[in-house]
Amino acid sequence: MYTSLLTLADDTFCLRLQRAARMWRKVSDEELSKLNLSEATTTPLWLINKLGEGLRQRTLADHMGLEGQSLVRLLDQLEGAGLLIRQDDPTDRRAKALYLTDEGRNLAEQAEIVVRNIRARLLDGEPNENLAIVDRVFDKIINAASTASETSE
Repeated sequence: MYTSLLTLADDTFCLRLQRAARMWRKVSDEELSKLNLSEATTTPLWLINKLGEGLRQRTLADHMGLEGQSLVRLLDQLEGAGLLIRQDDPTDRRAKALYLTDEGRNLAEQAEIVVRNIRARLLDGEPNENLAIVDRVFDKIINAASTASETSE
């Protein structure tokens, strides 16, 4: 017999959160493929575009919740496609700073429109109050997980 400290509702929440993330990625990948992007490759482009040119790789990894090695593979792919450039950080040569090419910036902006349209389509009719609650729950999960991760290191 299955016993757990989690109730069925807790288990369902975890499973539904995972499923929602997978379904979001599936829909995003389908739509972003028209730009020769995926959800995974769009995220660093979007963040660099929003957070500013010269963003450090480590900062980007933190914002994405990725380990450095996983991010490096994505950046290699984006750099190979001519969408970004990595340069030594002018204030710390050990660090790499990230810059979008004109094509990378253009794709980041196009991808943002695609993702906004996906969000609007998938959440059509959902009251803003409910979306604000979901945002608070996501923030709670992200902050608690970040704190737990920092204390275990």
